Amino acid sequence: MVMLMVLTVAYMPLVLPLLLEGVSADPIKIARSLLLLMLLPLGVGLVVKARFERMADRLRAPLNRISSLRLALLFVLLLITNIQNVIALFGTRGILASILFLFGGAGIGWLLGGPGKGTRGVMALGTAQRNIAAALVVGGQNFNDPQVLVMVVVVAVVGLLILMPLARILGTRGAEQPA
Repeated sequence: MVMLMVLTVAYMPLVLPLLLEGVSADPIKIARSLLLLMLLPLGVGLVVKARFERMADRLRAPLNRISSLRLALLFVLLLITNIQNVIALFGTRGILASILFLFGGAGIGWLLGGPGKGTRGVMALGTAQRNIAAALVVGGQNFNDPQVLVMVVVVAVVGLLILMPLARILGTRGAEQPA
């Protein structure tokens, strides 16, 4: 996951302007926002874990809860404040695009996950869902159009609806495998 995040910081500023023809996207601004809001906190967390392992272990559970609650609150607030934009997505191909995006990410993770089914399952789920955080950072920091964040949130919600059952299926199959 760390490697995927580092690669995201490196490739997103280069690829995004090429994919969004006609849209102004500053690669330096994208890289800066990813570095400051994703990679720097990850690095600080790894240093704290290495130097102050007992304190990091004590703080992990409450910080995970706080992080999850804040992310859920962000999704809810974005959906509420942009409800008209969310409703406008129905009838477009936005939801279909999010489904294809998620299955594409899961497929890539599965194919590159190595020979073990457990590892492939983790990589499939991680690759499919991990892009949401980077997309929120880039969308929030680099685009004025509220539709960008709405689409990211819709992908996240659709992702929960698809990836949670997929995780259960993969977990059940993994548990059935002899050790």
